[in-house]
Amino acid sequence: MIRRPKFKVSRRLGERIHPKTQTAKYSVSAAKKGPAHNIKKGSQRTEFGTQFIEKQKVRLSYGITEKQFRKYVEKARELRHGNPVQNLHELLEGRLDNVVYRAGLTPSRPAARQLVSHGHVYVNGSRQSIPSYPVKKGDAITLRQISAESKLFTDLGAKLKKHKFPTWLTFDEIKTATQVSAMPVFAKGEAGLNLGAVIEFYSRV
Repeated sequence: MIRRPKFKVSRRLGERIHPKTQTAKYSVSAAKKGPAHNIKKGSQRTEFGTQFIEKQKVRLSYGITEKQFRKYVEKARELRHGNPVQNLHELLEGRLDNVVYRAGLTPSRPAARQLVSHGHVYVNGSRQSIPSYPVKKGDAITLRQISAESKLFTDLGAKLKKHKFPTWLTFDEIKTATQVSAMPVFAKGEAGLNLGAVIEFYSRV
């Protein structure tokens, strides 16, 4: 897990990439301080510098270490099917901790990572404690029964009925399970993340 000064990092990158920076209090504070002074006065950020910032936005949004992230990019470029941008998007979104987050089981990816690591999540009926576990089409994600009955998940069913699931996830109200009905497809500008710049960055380093 990445531990960084969240407010400082978010302000420097110009993105609200952490849950704690997605509040009205943070917005007011950031507005008072103005833009972060991360480039010298009178200078312009280079193309390489811009790509580096975009890489950091994506990496920190998913809470992945540099070593892990580089491996995802290398794999995305090596895969023969699709294009590198779509492949990278699929690899990142297909992580189990991200799917748990997208399914509305937790309010953030860090919380989802912790939930998976502690063995509260099942994939196709089998406990899975690896946050980076890659899900595939047809997989069913459920909570461990004893975990689902805890106070932490009170009224979970009602909350999930109101949750806005991405198009590639389907919620089964009867089984209280989330199924991966398709693999995620990347849309340009999605969530303010520039995956194309990320691919270009690693092709230069």
